Amino acid sequence: MDSLKKRKTDRRTLYTRKVIKEALLELLNEKKFDKISVSQLCQQAEITRTTFYSHYNNISEVLDSLLDDALEIASEHTSADAPLPVCQRLTELPEYRVLFLDETLFSYIIQKIYHYEKPFLIPKLIQNASLSEKEAELLFCFLLNGSFAVNKNIGWERNELWNTFQSILIKFIHGGLDRLSGK
Repeated sequence: MDSLKKRKTDRRTLYTRKVIKEALLELLNEKKFDKISVSQLCQQAEITRTTFYSHYNNISEVLDSLLDDALEIASEHTSADAPLPVCQRLTELPEYRVLFLDETLFSYIIQKIYHYEKPFLIPKLIQNASLSEKEAELLFCFLLNGSFAVNKNIGWERNELWNTFQSILIKFIHGGLDRLSGK
C-alpha cells in the first residue's frame, strides 16, 4: 500500500513539475526571464502559488531544472567524442531552444554548461593537450564562450553559414589541440 501511495505522489509531483517547466518555456516565448514573475508562471501553469512553492523556491530553480533536463537529454543523445559543442547540441532540442534566445540568460547558461561539462572535458584536455588543470579550465572557458558567441551571432540557426563556419571551428580547435599536444 505504501509503495502505491508513494508512486502516485511521485507521479503527481513529476507531472506538476513538468507543467511548471513547460509554462516557463511558454512564457519565455513572450518575455525575458527577468520579467517573469511567480504569479505569471502559476497562471500559465494553471496552479496555485502554494503548489508552486511546494515544488520550487523560486523561478531560478525551475530554470535550473530545465537546464539540467536539457543537458541530460543532450548528453544521452550524443557520443563522448561529439564534434559539436554542447551549446549547439542543446539547441537541437526544439523545446529548449527558447532558452538560448533570451540574452538575459546567456551568462547563466554558459556557467551551467561549464559546470556540467567540466568533469568530462577538463581531463580530456589535460591528457590530450598536455595542459595543467588551470590551463585546461581556461581553454575550455574560451572554447565554450567562443562557440556560444558564434552560435548566438548566427541566431542559433543551422544554415549554410553555420555549416561552413562549424567546419572552420572544428578544424581550428583540432589544429590547436594537435599543436598543443606536439602532433
